[in-house]
Amino acid sequence: MRLNCEVVIINRLAPSANIRNTTKPARASLAIGRKESTKSSDGTAAKTVFLLVCTAKERTGTKYKLNKNLQQVFSKFLDKGKATIRVKEPPHDLFINKVQADPPSLKAFLSILKLGDKELQNVKLSCLTPAKASDIEKPKTDLKITRRSDYPLGKPFPSSLTKLSINNCALLRIEIRILQIRELLCLNLADNQIKEIPCKMARLSTLSELVLHGNRIKELPASLCNGAIASSLKVLDLSHNMIKLLPSNFCNFKNLIHLKLNCNQLHMLPANFGNLTKLRFLSASGNHLTVLPYSISKLKLESIDVSANPFLDQNSWSIVNKLALPSLKELAGMAIKRCRCSYSAEQLPHSLCIFLDTAKQCLCGNFCFTSCVHQIIPLNIHQLAHTVVALSPTQSLLPSEGFLCSRMCLHKLQNATRGCTEDARYNVLSPDSVFAALDNQPGSLQQHCRTFILQAMGLKRLARIVDLPIPKTMVNFLANQLTVDDFFVNRNNLNSDHISHCVYPAKCLLDMSEVLLKCIPPCLVDDRVSSAMEAWKDVSHPNIMDKLVQFNQGGTEIVVYEYPPVALVDILARQRRQSRFLPEYLIWKAFNELCSAIKYLNEKGIIYETANPTERISFDENGGLKLDSGLLYMPSPQDAMNAMAMGDSSTGIYTTPEVLTGQQFRTASQVWLLGCILHEIAALEPAYQVEGTDMFATLANIMEGRAPPPIDDGFSRELKSTIIECLKGDPDQRPKVEELANRATAIMERMKRGYEGRQIVDL
Repeated sequence: MRLNCEVVIINRLAPSANIRNTTKPARASLAIGRKESTKSSDGTAAKTVFLLVCTAKERTGTKYKLNKNLQQVFSKFLDKGKATIRVKEPPHDLFINKVQADPPSLKAFLSILKLGDKELQNVKLSCLTPAKASDIEKPKTDLKITRRSDYPLGKPFPSSLTKLSINNCALLRIEIRILQIRELLCLNLADNQIKEIPCKMARLSTLSELVLHGNRIKELPASLCNGAIASSLKVLDLSHNMIKLLPSNFCNFKNLIHLKLNCNQLHMLPANFGNLTKLRFLSASGNHLTVLPYSISKLKLESIDVSANPFLDQNSWSIVNKLALPSLKELAGMAIKRCRCSYSAEQLPHSLCIFLDTAKQCLCGNFCFTSCVHQIIPLNIHQLAHTVVALSPTQSLLPSEGFLCSRMCLHKLQNATRGCTEDARYNVLSPDSVFAALDNQPGSLQQHCRTFILQAMGLKRLARIVDLPIPKTMVNFLANQLTVDDFFVNRNNLNSDHISHCVYPAKCLLDMSEVLLKCIPPCLVDDRVSSAMEAWKDVSHPNIMDKLVQFNQGGTEIVVYEYPPVALVDILARQRRQSRFLPEYLIWKAFNELCSAIKYLNEKGIIYETANPTERISFDENGGLKLDSGLLYMPSPQDAMNAMAMGDSSTGIYTTPEVLTGQQFRTASQVWLLGCILHEIAALEPAYQVEGTDMFATLANIMEGRAPPPIDDGFSRELKSTIIECLKGDPDQRPKVEELANRATAIMERMKRGYEGRQIVDL
């Protein structure tokens, strides 16, 4: 094995002889092997292993015997490509640095080195030969190509390059070979025909200078500003291209010092351009700029050049008022920006990251998005930098676009500009006083709503806004501020049941809580749906899913429900795989909560009907049962037309005997469904399921009131008898819901005293 690196050889006895070590690091090639043509006395190959060190001065190399001669290997800084080899005779220390490949190759080399210290009889090692000239030459760090004929084809660029210049070669794209150079510090691709910057360039974590002058680039990818290159780049030259707009996250180049944007087609600079706090040299001449961002006044520039731009004439300066009540999405974004919360594409959807990057900062320090005032503010260009290039002597005030988050900030700015000096004119707003001053304003509902939502951000808090001591008009006003943009629907979680009933699992972007969206478009609204919506409007029970909020968008009613994290069908499937029954106490607890919910609905005049009862039951984080709202999976008119819907949930049949005989679903039918649910929770199998393809035999068992297969003998007689009573064919012989609720409560309380196990969601 051979290793190319820098080596310093030190004699350990030199200090004791008062000899100073003056050896400098030299490029060397290290190899491990046996001497060529060396044989032992019995004619076999020699077993002695040597370390050969070849340098430019000693091409033949110096050999160090390894067998019983290796004293120690120091590898504390192995991850940085550094190590020290200490041999006994001669008393030398070999300092290894700047490994040409990478630390793993050094680690492999040292592993073989330690093995060479032992007598290796059956291991084949190559014979030691002097190193090639290319192995000991200093690696090439600078490469400049100015002719197309010199451009290398079919082979990679040297991995040791730190500076690469390719000019006037008519390159149409940036090759992957260039992006694979790990130690690249400076990349100059000026005067080519490159049309786009690859997204993979964002991985160049060491690049500090990028020159793309004189190409045909039309767009700067937003992903480039989010990669590793954003923290390393210090010089960026994009002059003489065709760029019309910089991405909103361009200001992620926090360490940028020198920026050249001249001779492009830029119409504007990003509003948060002032976040480039380390920028010292800016050139943006020869573009189509009409205004500058006011945030540029925060920069401490050495030089600025914004000449040859068609800036707005002072007579055309005006105020554009786009103030409106911000959506909850905007208010949440304002809160994130104000609290300086970090975010990335791994945490938020890509569209939300772009939205947050477009935040504009008001002169008071707060943030705003689309709801703001666009104010043209005169900016003295000579106060921005020590050197102002190529500006007319008479042109010192340039228009800059500032953003104001409220009408109050606009009034403060207008009042401050009357009679104030030029220096103090725009430093009059205090971030801490903006919201505090709202109490002194004459009853602006919009401002009070904004203040309230910022202080009480979160969907669950908003759902209980009716309980707060605020005016009724504000309650209605706030309840209608939600939009579908405030929710993220993960389409990978959708199944056919969700799609057919217009139910969408989603994440609320206000507090990142999991919710269910029930969408009711106008085409599906009939008398049956309207009456159901009216009946379920005031339903509130601890064992029924909470309706958090309801709003209308584009004529579609959208109802937001809580989304319990654990489904009953998942619990039963897991217990079925493990062949373990649920503890009987947990069965009675769930049955008691289910009966309580059904009893409450009956008292409200609602009969709960569903074809898949076990799929409509979930549990919250504390193990409390949650029954789906009847609105969530209410059959659509198209489903209602299908008279043959038998309630088959792929595992069992839950159609009551009354429905099979042509009667209506009634209160006693709910008891039959409760019996099916109780049997399935206990037995982990449906009470009535299809065997093979014979569905009619199962339907006959239901219609004749035959008992399902018995549950395990380990369960109590009370549980078995309750199941049999609920599943009787005659509705009049079944117990009442109130009786079942009282029975379940008494049995649960009795079993609770001796139960010390886990909750159902923890199993």
